[in-house]
Amino acid sequence: MENRLTSLSDSALREHVLSLRQTERESSIQLLFALIEIEKRKLFLEDGYSSMFSYCTKKLCYSESSAQRSIVT
Repeated sequence: MENRLTSLSDSALREHVLSLRQTERESSIQLLFALIEIEKRKLFLEDGYSSMFSYCTKKLCYSESSAQRSIVT
């Protein structure tokens, strides 16, 4: 991947970054919806975690602040 980036023109690299950012946004939204559903179903309990926060920090390796932002309820 890195090698491919070095061959891009400046303009193409800028466009590529914008495209990646859009994909990242869309993925983040889908991830949040999935986390909401996991929380609704209490699936974190079945996986052996006492809370959604614990699930996010231990299973998903989020930092504490990122986990807190990801937990909706």
